[in-house]
Amino acid sequence: MKKNILIAALVAFMIVASSGMSQRMPDISVGAPVPDLVIDDDARCLDLGKLRGSYVLLSFWSSSDAPSRVAVKNYDTWLRHLSAKVEKPVSHVSVNFDESEELFRAIVRADHLDKHAQYNASGSLAESIIANFNLREGYGSLLIDPDGNIVAINPGISNLTAI
Repeated sequence: MKKNILIAALVAFMIVASSGMSQRMPDISVGAPVPDLVIDDDARCLDLGKLRGSYVLLSFWSSSDAPSRVAVKNYDTWLRHLSAKVEKPVSHVSVNFDESEELFRAIVRADHLDKHAQYNASGSLAESIIANFNLREGYGSLLIDPDGNIVAINPGISNLTAI
């Protein structure tokens, strides 16, 4: 009898301990709804939910992650070229995780990025975004449909053109 009570108590303890330690990973997969994203700085506010109704290319990058920086520059160039042909086909939102806002602004100028599409997030805001978008292994991009669902993850320019 004591053995059964001890086993039941041990199992109950393990369940409680494991449920407290496990964190639910965000579902960042094709077809899943995109998590909320709000960045409010002194000059402007980004609320991803307010961009519903059109396609959105959401990019995450930093100066220390060369592939993400190159991808953002390629996306920006492609979207400028496309916008010359078609009126507002895709909105581009680009979130940078550099701690130095001065470095961020210098790279935006040096890479000739559309400054209106660029947002900088650092500190606890960056940590929150990284967790909400499950950005564990490098940064990347999401194509979001007008209903707020993920259509593609890290799409190439050829994929974007086809979509």
